[in-house]
Amino acid sequence: MEEEKQQLHVMMVPWLSYSHITAFLELSKKFSVNGLRVSFLSTPLNIRRIRQLRPIPKVDLLELPLPSIDGLPEGVESTADLKRGGTFDLLMEAMDGQKPFEDLLGRISPDFVIHDMTQYWAFLIADKLGYLVGHGAPIAEKGITVSDLTVPPPSFPSPNIRLTPFGASKFLKGIQKREGHINVGERFGLCMKNSWVMVLDTCVALEREYVHYLQTLIDRPMLPVGILLPDLPPRPAVDRCLAWLDLQHPHSVVFVSFGSECILTRQELAALALGLEESEVPFVCVLLGQMAAELPKGFVERTQLRGLLVTKWAPQLHILSHSSVGAFLTHCGWNSVMGRIEVWGAACRTSSATRTELKC
Repeated sequence: MEEEKQQLHVMMVPWLSYSHITAFLELSKKFSVNGLRVSFLSTPLNIRRIRQLRPIPKVDLLELPLPSIDGLPEGVESTADLKRGGTFDLLMEAMDGQKPFEDLLGRISPDFVIHDMTQYWAFLIADKLGYLVGHGAPIAEKGITVSDLTVPPPSFPSPNIRLTPFGASKFLKGIQKREGHINVGERFGLCMKNSWVMVLDTCVALEREYVHYLQTLIDRPMLPVGILLPDLPPRPAVDRCLAWLDLQHPHSVVFVSFGSECILTRQELAALALGLEESEVPFVCVLLGQMAAELPKGFVERTQLRGLLVTKWAPQLHILSHSSVGAFLTHCGWNSVMGRIEVWGAACRTSSATRTELKC
């Protein structure tokens, strides 16, 4: 009991998305094995899924039910559940119920709260209860245009990284101000303005200049915590994708996967199918939900001798680490990108000639 009192206690509060939950879980495990007491907070359904999928030793899994919100069906507790109804905005609004979080925080009294970039209200409650919060770094309030976003800002580390006009327009639509609603951009801004330190799911060896740029921009300490991915589990005894890959030549296959939440339009699917068909290269294409039914007529039959279409869950880390995979076409979700980098890094570390090139 005395030892438990002396432990630093961290509460983890991820956004309601599997990719965010996974990253927070991996960081929780790192904290716990290094002697910290960890409380991990999410909704009952997400906590139940965590318990079913993997053991998390030495991490207290705490449930905080979502309040009822008009338009959000019962049982929608993550972005992956939104296919059954509701919207991203409604899910954020449901998580904004602050009183239950305040009661829980006051009851368990952690030393630190690490929350995601959508929970702008966490610092308000922490401040109310006497926790240390940030000192209010300035955040730009001027209007942003499409042309502003297609040009790198002054002192940005790379002149080659910029949004296209299409990407900039889409981004601006997502942060449009609406009366009575706090959008994602405003949430991010409030979190950056009021947090004490920013924890980053990256490593200095990978993004040194960008970590330094962000720290200079918002005047906050930056804490890169490395690549937060679960360990590669044992290979499944029977798996259609891996068995098919075993028959292909090394580095010959294009792996196509857009995650569990990225839904392509019919036009995008047509363009993807055309590219895969005309490339004449072997491929594994994962399309979840109803997307496979929207593919152009005859595509599957014309490519079945050199392509594999998957419409259910696939062991992505095992596929990415397979010697037959030579390219990865993805929606650029950070966990997917990091998964490929981690696999590439493991391969590099086996070679003495390249071992010093990767230090993540």
